[in-house]
Order: sequence, then structure tokens, then C-alpha cells
Amino acid sequence: MNTFSEWLSGQLLYSLGWTLLHSVWQAALVALLLAVALFLRRRWSAPKRYLLCATALLALVISSVFTFSHYYQAMGDVIARAQLSAASAGGNGNGATGWVVQANALINQYMPHLVLAWLLGTVMFGLRYCFAWGYCQRLKTVMSTDASQAWQNRVVALADLIGLERHVRLKVSQRLTVPCVIGHVKPVVLMPAALLTRLTPAELEAILLHELAHVLRHDYLLGLIQSFIKTLYFFNLPVYWICAQMDRERENACDDIAASQCGDRLFYAQTLKLFSELSLQAQQGGPAMAVTGNKYSILARIQRLFETSSVKGHSFEGMLSSAAMLALAFVLGLQAQTSQARESFPDIQSVDDGAVRGLIEEYKTHIHADGDKPSLITRLVSVPTLEAMTDSERQAFAAYLEEELWAESHQHKPIDDGWDHLDSQGREELRRAWFDAAYSHFLQFLRAPYSQAESFMINVPDVADPVEVKLFERGRLEASIPAGVVEALRNGELEQVQTERMVIRLTDEQRLLISVAVESTPPETLKHAVRLGDDHTDRPQGFYLFTQGLPDDPSHSVFYFDGGFYQVTLGAPYVEKLMAKELFSVGNGSAGLQLTNVATLDVALEPDFGKVLTRRIIRLLHDTYTPIVPGYVEGEMEEKLAQLPADIADFLYTQEQLDRFVLASELSEGEPMPKGFQDVMRRSIQNNRIDELLERLDEENLLENLRDETRHIIVNDSIWITLVPRRAHSSETVFSLEMKDKPFSLLLSVSENHCPDNDYPEHYGELDHTVSIYGDDLTCGDMERALSGLSRQAANQPG
Repeated sequence: MNTFSEWLSGQLLYSLGWTLLHSVWQAALVALLLAVALFLRRRWSAPKRYLLCATALLALVISSVFTFSHYYQAMGDVIARAQLSAASAGGNGNGATGWVVQANALINQYMPHLVLAWLLGTVMFGLRYCFAWGYCQRLKTVMSTDASQAWQNRVVALADLIGLERHVRLKVSQRLTVPCVIGHVKPVVLMPAALLTRLTPAELEAILLHELAHVLRHDYLLGLIQSFIKTLYFFNLPVYWICAQMDRERENACDDIAASQCGDRLFYAQTLKLFSELSLQAQQGGPAMAVTGNKYSILARIQRLFETSSVKGHSFEGMLSSAAMLALAFVLGLQAQTSQARESFPDIQSVDDGAVRGLIEEYKTHIHADGDKPSLITRLVSVPTLEAMTDSERQAFAAYLEEELWAESHQHKPIDDGWDHLDSQGREELRRAWFDAAYSHFLQFLRAPYSQAESFMINVPDVADPVEVKLFERGRLEASIPAGVVEALRNGELEQVQTERMVIRLTDEQRLLISVAVESTPPETLKHAVRLGDDHTDRPQGFYLFTQGLPDDPSHSVFYFDGGFYQVTLGAPYVEKLMAKELFSVGNGSAGLQLTNVATLDVALEPDFGKVLTRRIIRLLHDTYTPIVPGYVEGEMEEKLAQLPADIADFLYTQEQLDRFVLASELSEGEPMPKGFQDVMRRSIQNNRIDELLERLDEENLLENLRDETRHIIVNDSIWITLVPRRAHSSETVFSLEMKDKPFSLLLSVSENHCPDNDYPEHYGELDHTVSIYGDDLTCGDMERALSGLSRQAANQPG
């Protein structure tokens, strides 16, 4: 304590201590005067009452400043009197004066302890607010994503409506339960992702108006100042009461702005009621402005909205209107605090509750038509009950259905041991990803039916029902294949089903192959796509939506999409289990296949959503993720390697080539994958290569064929990666090539230098793509084929 007293000069220490002591009665006096003023000015508008509260808080700060200044100037005399009083052990004075001096001396004796305690408390509360501020910044920058451009434009329009000239961004967060504003210089409105499906557009706009009102009033900056003052006076209860009144009037002021622009105070009050049981994941006074406010009754705010609308008139009619509105506010508040005794859908007024409930049950039956798992095919139809709803009511209906599906099937879905590293929030995100994969196509249909781009049917001889294929505008493919077609293929009664647009057949390994071409795909592209199994050199490479393997199916089942065509390859064990009804489905609603009760094999492929789902899942993977996949069991690959002749083993992938597979995947996904998952991918790819070489040991001229093979991975328009197994015994002139993000013209020039005798058509010079090529032991024949493949890819790109 002596060290502390030496560090803080006596004059400063005692001035600060006495200022803190006097602030207690000063704050109490200011709070009392404020309470009287608020009572006398209860008819004032919320902004005026907020200004009154802010003035009271400022008055307390000013009084503390004057107190500190007074004591700092006179503290020399005070300390001298305290020392004199202590030396005289009671002094020579009598009566009140002597008692006051002794009391001052006693307080001064413990003043260093008091000031130290205040400093420690200030630091603790300051750190609390710093952590809250830091968390808000993470919410703003890292743990949120930009809202759609349509909603960004709507925010601009709403800002203009209330006279806000500053630019405000709208972002979506999975971590919040209610919207809030973060930032003053570059303000951001954070919207909980859950609310986008649970509120109608009109309700969302009402909430956005409230948040924009906070920005208009500079409440974020003022809130930070208020939090700083509360930190300094953390020990002073009257200060907390004053700040609570400021919070109250701040929310009232924003409510008034939002309600006036909504044009219907009752509608805005009903919207407030929806938030009565929600709270922001931040502490009172934290650096965020939320629509629910903090520790302030929603019922009181609803009542005040109606009182405000009637205070201007004192007629008998005005009194009746006020009484009616207060009664309605009471009913709304009671409804928010008690469970409803009957089913109610307040957001849907076009049809009655019974019809809405009936439609929910009907659609749930369609969605789970094949047992307790969701169907992959969107067989929903728009019935009169749904057609009678407005666009906002359709959104609300989809939200009600989604809530029930979530509660019944995924909210408490068990999670296996592979996800033990996830906390409760992570497990919630994982369940949400699974849920969206299973039900997104149904919910999207209900919110805004996506148009069907085209459909076609294929009649198969001796099979009653046709093959039906539907392609939708947003890229989704849905196909229904009669189980009789698959059985006919397995029994040899049918060689294949082939048209210009679709091929269904069994490969040499008895794997089921389904390929569908989009309308703009050239016939040769489809022919190349369906050669899987006939020629191992022509396996399609591109974006794999989903892969899954069984212990007895090391080749995996694959759902694949590459712009020109969709493809599914189903391993023989899967086909057998499906036909025997021992297996219900493979994959999910975005990339899946299932056998239905009506004896059809339904297929669904949704490229964009499948890619998004993959990213969501990978983000949740542990960095040491090591699942049991073919080739990953300890010793399994080593046993296989021992069976390969040495000259054939030379054609396994090198570490560099495996790294490029990972690079291709990361470029395709647009983000890095966890380290553990990279290891799994490398080992799995190498294991597949070993299996392929073992299967081909009896192939005639295997060494020559391996030397002539080239593997390609097309990542996107501008990335083209070539992987070539090593030619350990090649008699041709070979060279290596590595180019990253270079113009196609430069690639052409390099190729001409290495291979001047190659054929280079004139149209090669018209290509302006940026390319990346990685090649080991290339030959001139490789380069010619590679340039031809790249040229074909460019020709197939739209525009």
C-alpha cells in the first residue's frame, strides 16, 4: 500500500478519493431531481426525455469534475489538518468541528485502500466492456456474411425514408437472436439468420427501421460514452438508474421513428411482441443497439406507443380510443408471456388456422412419403390454400413448416463421435447443415416456387413407367428411374438406356451409371462422360458434389457435376442393397439417390447448394479429422502395395501430384481445407490409384498404356491442372512444365518452343483465358492433347 501511495501523489490520491465519496450523494440528488422532472414532463416526446436523462448524467460528471478541482487545490490544507489531528491524538478542538476533523483524518487514513479498490473495479469493468466491444467487432467482421443485394437496396431505401444519409451495411449472423447495430463510422446492422425465415418482409422492414433509427440518432457512439461513464461509477447505484432511464427513452425514440414510418402502430406493436422472449447475446450497456432494448418491458413499450398516439386529444372519443388501445396492449403482452391454448398462425390472415394446419400436415406427408426420411424429389403442388396466401404469408407458412420439421427430425438429432470437438454452437450448425440439405428444396418451393426449365421422358421397352427427368432454372436436377429399368440392366435383359440427353447403364464392374446432359451440351461431351468403366483413362474429373463408400465398395459412389452434364455412379454393393430394400438412400436432398415405395429410383443433384453444403461441413471439421475411409485403415495400403510389381509401382502418384489434387479441390471450393482432411484426401486418392493398378495387372501392354496416360482436373474457367504419372522408362523426350496464372498465349509460346512440330490451329490464338498448368514428364503428345482439351473447354463456356 505504501508503494501505491508513493506511485500516486498524496494530493491526487486524496482529491480522487474524496471526489468518489461525494459522487454518491451527488448522484442520488441528481437521480431524485431527474425522477421529479420525468414525472412532471411525462408528456414530453421520447427524444426530449432522453436529452433530459443525458443532461442529468452530464451534470453528475460536471459536479465530480468541480469536486475534484476544489479538493486538488485545497488538499494541501486538508492533509495538514489530518496530520495535525493525528499528531494531537484528538486535537484541542471541541464539539462538531473536532468531530469532523477526526472523521476526515480517519477517512484519509484508509483513502489509499478506497482508491485502490476503485481502480481495480474500474479495470475489471473496463475489461468487461473491452471484451464485449471486441466480440461485437468479431460479429461484425468475421462471424457474419453480407445480406443479399436486394435487402441491401431495401436498407438504402429505408434509410432515405427516415432521412439517414450515411451508408449502412446489412449483414447476417448465425450467432445472434435479435438484430442490432454495431459501429459508428461504418455502421452495420446485423440480422439473425433465423429471422429471415421467421418474419415476413414487412416485419423485417419494421425492425430494420428501428435499427436505422439508432444509426440516425448516433446511439452507438453515445452508448459507448454512457458505458465509459458507468465504468467510472460502477459502485454508484443511482448512476445505474439514470442510465436505465436513458436506455428506456432511447428505445422509445427509435420505436416512435419506426412506428411513424410503418404507418400502423398496431402492426409495429405486434412485431415488438415477437421479440418479447428474445435477448441479445451481450450484456446491458454493451456496445450494441438491439431492437429489444435491455431489461425493459416490451409490454410497457407497446402501451406507450398507444398512449403517444392519443395524448394530443382530450375528447371523450380520445379517452375511449386510449382505453381500447391499452386493453389491446395488455392482451398482446399477456399473449407474449403465456403459451397459446390453441394453434395459431397470426402471420397468415388470408386463410383460417384450421386450413393452415391441414396444409402443414399434408405437406409433411408428401415430404416424408417414403418413411421417416425426407423424399429427394419435390413433388409438392400448389393447392388452393397456398395460392390464397400473399407472398409474405407464403414466407410465414414456410417458416412454420420449417420450425415443425426441425423440431421433429433434426433439433435433437444424435451426432456421432467424429464430432466430439464441437461445442453446442458447432453441433447446432452441423445439424442445421444436415437439415438444410434434406429440406431446402421443399422450403424453397414454398417460399418462391422455382421455375422448371425443361423436362423430358424416356420410354423403355417392357417397362411400364417412363424415365422422367426435370431440370430447374437454379440448376437442380431431379430424375425418377423405374426400378424395373435397373433390374433389367442387372439381368442382362437391357443393355442400356441411351438418348442424346441421357444414358443409364451398368459398367464392367456392375456399377450403375446415370448421366444427363444439359440442353446446350454437345453430344461428344455426353459420350465422353459415359465412358467411365470402359476406359480407365477417361474418368471424368471436375466438381464432385458428394462421395460415399461402403467397406465392400472401395471405388465409392459419386455424384458429379461439370457444367455440361450431371453424373451419378453407384457402386455395385449399393445397387444390390437398394434393390433388396436393405438400404433406403445414399446422400441427401442436394446430391442423393433413393429407392421409393412406388418402385422408382429417385435422383437429385443440386450443384450450387451441394458446394455450399460441402463448405459448411468442412468448416466444422477438426484439424486432425481422420475418418475411416478406404485405404485409411492402418496397414491396408501397405498390403496392397506389396502386390504391385516394382515397374508398375513407379506409376503411383508422387507427393507433389497428390498436393496438386488438394490444391485443385481448394481452388474449386474457394477456401483451404483442414489439415487432417487434406491427409485423408491424399491417402484416399492414392488408395484408389493402387486399386486401379491392381485391377489392370492383366491388361495387355500395361506399361505402354500407363506411359501414354494423362490425367486432367478442370477447376474453373481460369484454372487447368494436369497430373501425369511418372514415365520411368519412357523413350520419348520428356520435359516438366509449371505455369501459374499465366495468359494462354504464353502457354502456347512455351509449347511451341518445346514441340515445334505439333499442330497448332489458328483459333488457339483467340483464347484469352488465364491458365495454370503443372506437368511432370510431359511429352509433345501430352501437350497437343492438353491444348485441344483446353480449347474444347473454352468453346463450351457460355459467351
